[in-house]
Amino acid sequence: VLPDKLYNMTALQYVAFSYNQFSGSIPLLFGSTSMELEAIFLNDNMLSGTIPFSLYNNSFLDTLYLKNNLLNGMIPNDLCGIATNLSFVSFDYNYFSGSISNSLYTTCTQLAYLSVIDNILIGNITNAFYDLTSLYQVAFSDNYITGTLSSSLSQLTGLIVVRLEYNYFSGSIPINSFSLFHDLQSLFIQGNSFTGDITQ
Repeated sequence: VLPDKLYNMTALQYVAFSYNQFSGSIPLLFGSTSMELEAIFLNDNMLSGTIPFSLYNNSFLDTLYLKNNLLNGMIPNDLCGIATNLSFVSFDYNYFSGSISNSLYTTCTQLAYLSVIDNILIGNITNAFYDLTSLYQVAFSDNYITGTLSSSLSQLTGLIVVRLEYNYFSGSIPINSFSLFHDLQSLFIQGNSFTGDITQ
């Protein structure tokens, strides 16, 4: 279990508890008194339960790294309601379910890195996603996401890594959009139901 004494450390800016064997849920008051907290690394533990509001109730928060735990529930739709500077989010290898809400995309305007690999996420990529013009890496791999890719993908010209593999995407691939990504280094789309002629 994460230590209660953390609540009294009001000057904390960085928390890194990665690669341990912490278990149980993230305490409801975690981070609530450290209002200058910029980065939280809780990855590679055995934490379970949902993400408490106190974890992202901070306007200074830039990085939230929860990869490889046993967390579940929906990804909070108000993740950037107060944490408007949040730019690095990794929720990979958990048990998050439901869809990523449109309001998350509309409020997390500073997102540069978004990775939710290997969860139980469903739904479509909403139009607001294509307005995240600061993105350089996005990874939706190994989920149950459906729908098509919009030609509005061309707005995300800073993308370096795109991982969409092993979902249920369908329709044609907006090849013209990808041709605008001059910095693109990795593109993974295998294991979907895309159709069409990739030579066009």
